[in-house]
Formats: sequence, C-alpha cells, structure tokens
Amino acid sequence: MPNYCNTNVTPIERVMRDVVVLDNGCWQWQLKLDKDGYGQVTFLKEHFTAHVFSWVAHGNTIPVGEEIDHHCRNRGCVNPDHLESVPHPINMERAHYDTMYDRGVCKQGHRLTPTNIYFQGTSIICRTCTLDRTNARHARIRAERERG
Repeated sequence: MPNYCNTNVTPIERVMRDVVVLDNGCWQWQLKLDKDGYGQVTFLKEHFTAHVFSWVAHGNTIPVGEEIDHHCRNRGCVNPDHLESVPHPINMERAHYDTMYDRGVCKQGHRLTPTNIYFQGTSIICRTCTLDRTNARHARIRAERERG
C-alpha cells in the first residue's frame, strides 16, 4: 500500500500516481469518489477534493469567490486542462444546463435535439424558448403601438 502521507512525494506525483488517462483526455481519478462523483485525495494528512488539489498542484490559483469547474463535465477528472476557475453562479448555470441536456428537455419541456439547441458560450440554449420569447416581445410592442 502506498504511503499517502509521504513528504518525499510532490503534489503532482501524488495526483498522477492515481489516475488513468482516458481516450478523451480526462485524467480519471482511481481512488475514493464522494457521493457526487468527485475524487477525494489525502496529502500530508489533509483531505482535498482531487480536482481542486490537481488544479493547485499544477501551479494554478483559485481567486477568492471562485471555484473549479470541469469543462469535460466528468467530476472524476483531475486534468488541469479540463478545469477552469469560475465564479459560483457560472458553475451553477453550467450544472443546470448539463442537467437540462441530460434530461433531454428544457425547463419549458421542449425537446433538446441538435436542431433545437444552440450554444452561447458554454450554455445550451433552447431555440423554441428563444423563439417564444421573441414572439412574445414583438406582440407586446405591437400592442403598445396599437394603444398609443
């Protein structure tokens, strides 16, 4: 059994010893995962979330008020090239759209097919919802003009 509290091991060595590199470039954490699928790591008797530990071990910082988000959407990935430091609201928005896309429908229940979505930054946008909002806005403008 490896000594996970060994002070002769660098943080990067600690990360790399317990990953498998997948075909998609993810560095899949092979040890303990929490109930949400995030890797857990112990280094020098302290416990960390594996992707955050990897981010910092590879020389990155986490500004105050930000957290580490997975571009690959694989919570067990610790590849710093697949991670990004973002404000909490952005991380939550991305998580919402991931959940929405996994369900196959938007909040309004429209099917999310390749022809009914587009991307705005990292967000998935439902074309039907966009069209509905545009039509409603135009109807309000027409009604205001007719009244006035």
